[in-house]
Amino acid sequence: MRILRIVLLVSLVAALQVATSAIHPAQAASLTITPNQDVAAGSKIYVTGPPASPNASVTVNLLTVPTNQSVTITADSGGNWSAIVTVPSNTSQNTTTGYQVNATSGTTQLGTGSITVVSGFTLTVSPNPTTPNSSVTVSGTGFTTYANQTVFVQVGSQSGGVAASVSSSGTFSANVGIPGNTQNGYYAVTVTANNGATTVATSLLQVANSTASITLQPSSVTAGPSASTVVSGTGFQPNNNITINYTATAIGGGTVTPSTTAVVTSAGTFTATLPVPANVANGQWTVTAKSQNNSDTATAILNVTASTPPAITVSPALATGGTLVTISGTNFSPGPTITISATVPVAGGLNVPLSTTATAGTNGTFNAQLTVPINASSGVVTVTASQTVNNANVSATTQLSITALRATITVSVNSAKPGDTLTITGSGFTPNSTVTISSDNNWVTGTASTDGVGNFTAHPVVSSAATTAAITITARDGSGISATTVLVINAPVQPTPTPSPTPTPTPTLITSVQPSFAHAVIEHKKIKEGKHDTVTIQGEPGTTLKVRLQVLFPSGQHIKVTDSTDSTGAWSHMFLVPSNAINSHSHTAYVLLQLWNGTLSRKDFLPLTLTK
Repeated sequence: MRILRIVLLVSLVAALQVATSAIHPAQAASLTITPNQDVAAGSKIYVTGPPASPNASVTVNLLTVPTNQSVTITADSGGNWSAIVTVPSNTSQNTTTGYQVNATSGTTQLGTGSITVVSGFTLTVSPNPTTPNSSVTVSGTGFTTYANQTVFVQVGSQSGGVAASVSSSGTFSANVGIPGNTQNGYYAVTVTANNGATTVATSLLQVANSTASITLQPSSVTAGPSASTVVSGTGFQPNNNITINYTATAIGGGTVTPSTTAVVTSAGTFTATLPVPANVANGQWTVTAKSQNNSDTATAILNVTASTPPAITVSPALATGGTLVTISGTNFSPGPTITISATVPVAGGLNVPLSTTATAGTNGTFNAQLTVPINASSGVVTVTASQTVNNANVSATTQLSITALRATITVSVNSAKPGDTLTITGSGFTPNSTVTISSDNNWVTGTASTDGVGNFTAHPVVSSAATTAAITITARDGSGISATTVLVINAPVQPTPTPSPTPTPTPTLITSVQPSFAHAVIEHKKIKEGKHDTVTIQGEPGTTLKVRLQVLFPSGQHIKVTDSTDSTGAWSHMFLVPSNAINSHSHTAYVLLQLWNGTLSRKDFLPLTLTK
């Protein structure tokens, strides 16, 4: 019976223990939170706690009002973890019960804690993070309750702190030194009043004396579907998770952020492959490797050549002076200014630089225009479009062929007499310039002004001193552009007085008389352009005479032939009528014949009608 009572008593105690355990579960471990008192809304807190499973996902929850905040990180190979959590800036003040913070991994609760929050204050710490043996500037706003008073700012467990005067608007700024023996870690920045008796607000500062660095191999990469660079890191905290990325301009618009991750070895090193996809634009991009707890950060420069390089075209590809040329580009980076330039040779052996700017749209294209100088010389010009993207120069070139503008002048008539007023029209000259008109023997001279497209009209008078001849008229502007045409001057023949015969004792036969034409014939008095015609003359029989033939066409072209008649005085010549002999003013050509015997000469004009 005694044994039975003992067994029943033990069973009852065990049952009570089980029941008590069910009613009062084991209390979760505490989290370490810095800072955890009077945290200014909008500031950050540093949270760490008991280990999770190796490489497990850990979620830290801050249960504030009106909104919650959650951060998920990955534990290292030892299960260690830490997180930076931002207190929402709209968090309501709670300095009594505080707000709960918990950390979970899957269904396991790792720990709990709480923070109190003050609102209406802002604290800014810069730089953050910082290094030992440095200083930070702590600035505050919203401290109107302490206007015109002194507050004290301290980092971590520093005694006393740095005094700062609060302005009438509730702002202050203090420069706080960080001793050289400060260990890497996270520290509360605390602002107190009333000689340190009242804590007003707190924030977070990271001190990191990191020796972390990274290298890229290769450091210059041509973007492409399988392109990459190997990132190697040293000096990082062991067993930490690292995120490596860079943000680059994307071809076609926007940005792209290639990324990869790595785990630091126990020796503080890591290696990771970072992709350089085909849509990364030309430029120098900063690759950043950052540890999960922000204790280590290192950067390096990656030079990228786009897989589809920029290109430009010009339209028209063949231009003359005065032409407006459109330059079109593709695969340029949106945003940075594009400079389009070319150097064009002009009349007189000079060079004229041309330049304009454009900006590529979100699809990487642009259009710009340049005007070819009116006096441009013939040749091939290189057009360049360039832009600077993240300190890297990106450019594309193409060729523009230029044909010098051919100026032309025409005279309203094919022949004129001394004293006639001519109408000379010209085109293809430098716009808004002065054109000088001259001719053989200065029989036709004058000036004219061109209009905005290089045209002019002039009305010079044929000199009264002009004699019968075919003369060349030239028009030239200040840029060296010139054009010529031919005009026939048909001066009236002055009769030669016949001297009274002088009797001589013995009369002598004189054969050196003015030669005359027995006949002068054009085979076809009306002929098409591009056809042949023949001129036949009969001079003074029995004497060999010199013959000069000139055929003057309306277009300004002409034919000159010098020859001699045979012993019978006969002579003929076949000539080709040019295919472009006619101009808009006339369809008539003139055949000028001159016959001389060494002392005396005879001239004659024969008209020739031209047809298309």
